[in-house]
Amino acid sequence: MELEQYGFQKMWQYLSAGEADPQRPLSKVQEVRLIGHEDGDITSLGWLYGFLDLPNLRRIYCHRVGPTLDDDIPPNLKVSWPSVEELHFDASCIDGSNLERIVRGTRTLKSFHYQIGWYDKHSDERDSGSWFSLPNICIHSLRKSALSTLEHFSLTDPYGMAEEDERGVGDTMDRITLHDFDVLKYVAVECSLFVDRGTDSPDPDAPLDEGFHNENGPGKGVSRLIDVLPRSLETLVMYAPRDANHLAALFRGLLQLKEERLPNLRSITIKRIHVIEQWIIMKMGGDCQQLGVDLRYLGRAILT
Repeated sequence: MELEQYGFQKMWQYLSAGEADPQRPLSKVQEVRLIGHEDGDITSLGWLYGFLDLPNLRRIYCHRVGPTLDDDIPPNLKVSWPSVEELHFDASCIDGSNLERIVRGTRTLKSFHYQIGWYDKHSDERDSGSWFSLPNICIHSLRKSALSTLEHFSLTDPYGMAEEDERGVGDTMDRITLHDFDVLKYVAVECSLFVDRGTDSPDPDAPLDEGFHNENGPGKGVSRLIDVLPRSLETLVMYAPRDANHLAALFRGLLQLKEERLPNLRSITIKRIHVIEQWIIMKMGGDCQQLGVDLRYLGRAILT
């Protein structure tokens, strides 16, 4: 282990020194993959920072990677991946501050995938920070570095870690929106991304105020998807493990305004939906077919 850490430190010093040199070892590397143990300790995020400034690096894939107490990462480390087009983090334990540093180190990012991984909240191995604020950090960072290049965006929370983080407070969060991304074609997100914490089950017939339910009424803080998705969108995937009871409010107005605001939308898939809420999707099926939109839930087509 000591030899491994020593070798890594030397590699880090060498690869991170000075400007990108085409004669450097690893200068032709196009993909970096870091794989952690599914049932064991996470792989140190420090390893990823050992591959900075590689001139031809296009893809970064990490599974079960995150900061650990053994990391010796300089707080002011400058991250630069000038050619990276794809960031893919599965079962990730990378916290918000490091994620911001990573994303803002890119210049030509086209695809971003982040799946929040499970971790022991009572473990002393790492400082998780507030996972509830991670979506805001993530989207704000992408807006700074990839507003005109991002085509594929996925942010999912299969273990419900962000929802269960009691340190996050919905009232302090900015509204989540993706509408200003210029070329974003594919979006896969949790329904909870557009529902404020503590929001009551909404009345789908209640009036909306600028795209949101009235803050003094039931269902406050539920965003209409039609107001927060980009005009360039072609494919929408929604995960609804806990907020399926907000589906009617989320989809309100989407089909009526689809041609005007989402002219390229061709596919909607809703996963992990509660059986009791399938009637909402069934009601949308006929209209979707007329508009040329393929609507699916639980992997099955509503109308074919």
